[in-house]
Amino acid sequence: YFPNFHVVVIPNYMELPLKVNRKVSNIPYLLYVGRIAPIKALDSLIVGLAHSKLFVESDFIFKIVGNVEEQFSSYYEELITLINNKGLSGKVFFVGSKYGYEKYQCFANAYFSFLLSNSENFGNVVIEALSQGTPVVASKGTPWETLKDNNAGFWIQNDVNTISNCIDNILSLDENDYQGYRNNAYMLSKQFDVNSNVWKWKELFESIKRK
Repeated sequence: YFPNFHVVVIPNYMELPLKVNRKVSNIPYLLYVGRIAPIKALDSLIVGLAHSKLFVESDFIFKIVGNVEEQFSSYYEELITLINNKGLSGKVFFVGSKYGYEKYQCFANAYFSFLLSNSENFGNVVIEALSQGTPVVASKGTPWETLKDNNAGFWIQNDVNTISNCIDNILSLDENDYQGYRNNAYMLSKQFDVNSNVWKWKELFESIKRK
């Protein structure tokens, strides 16, 4: 139907939130922000946490931020049961939804953020975390290989063993290496800033018009 078509792929850009000041909590935490739905593979993440000796024996907790849709209420109940069965009732917490400044402060204060979906077409929460200097662990079901390439996080399979090994790895980072990840995370977010990159869209549209 379109024998003379021309395809161009450019990154997705968004307006980055303002960077808030990080407040290191007395209780350090790992973070998930998003929908409580099966596609997000929270069950695998919870089991991975349980299999991470360093997490279980540390002062770290895991915060799950997001709303529970009625259609996935049974999945939420399964996760609660899983948390209890794995002995994580004092380590993994559902804290409800966060919005605006409160959400970005939650990202900023987190040690690492996680997005281990079985499938994800982009994942704005990754950029939101990076914009606060928080590194991210994303699954290979997401298009975030650039985290690994830029030392701004990890891009992993979302099976339980890989998840637990990755958690052990990040909790073993020394302070200098960890701060390197935070600096790289913030710099990577700039690559997706629409205000800095809108000229690329303009240049593309003008090139199409010329053709």
